[in-house]
Amino acid sequence: MSYSADCTVIGAGAIGSSIAYQLAKRGFKTILIEKSVPAQGATRAAAGMLAAECEAFAHPQLAAFALHSRNLFGELVRELEGLTGLVTGYTTTGFVLPVRTAEQVEHLSAMAGNNDGSAAEWWDAAEITRRIPGLTGQVLGGLFRERESQLLPQRLVQALVSGAEKHGAELLTNTIAEDIRIVDGMVRGVKTSRGYIACPNVVIAGGVEAVKLLNHFGIHTEMYPVKGEIAAVTMPVRTLEYTIYAEDVYLVPKPEGELWIGATSRPHEWGEDVSAGGLRQLLERASAWLSDIGESSFLRAWSGLRPQTEDGFPIIGPVPDAAGLYAACGHHRNGILLSAATGEAIAKMMAGHTVEQLNLTALSPARMKRQPAPAVKGGKR
Repeated sequence: MSYSADCTVIGAGAIGSSIAYQLAKRGFKTILIEKSVPAQGATRAAAGMLAAECEAFAHPQLAAFALHSRNLFGELVRELEGLTGLVTGYTTTGFVLPVRTAEQVEHLSAMAGNNDGSAAEWWDAAEITRRIPGLTGQVLGGLFRERESQLLPQRLVQALVSGAEKHGAELLTNTIAEDIRIVDGMVRGVKTSRGYIACPNVVIAGGVEAVKLLNHFGIHTEMYPVKGEIAAVTMPVRTLEYTIYAEDVYLVPKPEGELWIGATSRPHEWGEDVSAGGLRQLLERASAWLSDIGESSFLRAWSGLRPQTEDGFPIIGPVPDAAGLYAACGHHRNGILLSAATGEAIAKMMAGHTVEQLNLTALSPARMKRQPAPAVKGGKR
């Protein structure tokens, strides 16, 4: 069977679905292909935190990109929910970073009131325990970041896919991208397990296995899985109002009284089972911050594989020497957070914007392009 489109997006996780939505919304005839079903890869390891400030990105381009992406979500969610009727669980009650050492108090309290636009507020021990009943006595205070937000990651992907389809995109599930056809340095189409898709643009937005396709085009980097495990419980008496973003664990309140506890970080693990050790670690760390965890009711646990690049940065932008080929992968633990801006950026690039214009040179695939070895002159060596 054969298909034709303006663009094929490979991978229907948060990143690929966001790209497909933005392209379809702009009038591109888009095909979104997924090797299984949407939201089953790295999305499964996500708690849906839009923590642009809490993550404290070191590189200024990535930090700015993350803030921009977080700030897109309010309008994006309203747009998606209005278009599709699906609810994403988007909440804007803010995040609290609790601390339990004097050094941490000094460090985080100094961030409150900075003129950096973050609107961070310091809560001392009395204030934080008033705001969050049930915190253990060892908590000395916390930094409240009111602009951080969160949602249900799989619901987000469902809404993005549905929104893309309503704008004319086509979703092909259980479809494997086998090869990308390049003729005279330009994309011509994609060979898949369900047939050939003729198209002038392709976006590689899969998970860990995306590197296999990129390697064919001179983008050489290690990309490996980091398994993340999450547990869900319900609290016996009270529910959290704020997300607790601690140094060793996060606790994220969700609809219907659920509390998500995450996440472990297990590099180079491919299995998607939840280990007893991982579950114990999550519950013990959560209990050290919130005393009621021991009395909570366990609901379920799950895991997913997050794609990590060797330099820790996602790969976003056009692939050199292959006109019409783009990469959008390797987002590791920030796929949900960065999905809105990544979708927007790829759509803008396909419309003619450059990575320089979008201030994304640090994330460009060009940084990983292996140059051919220089010719050797002067006879044999």
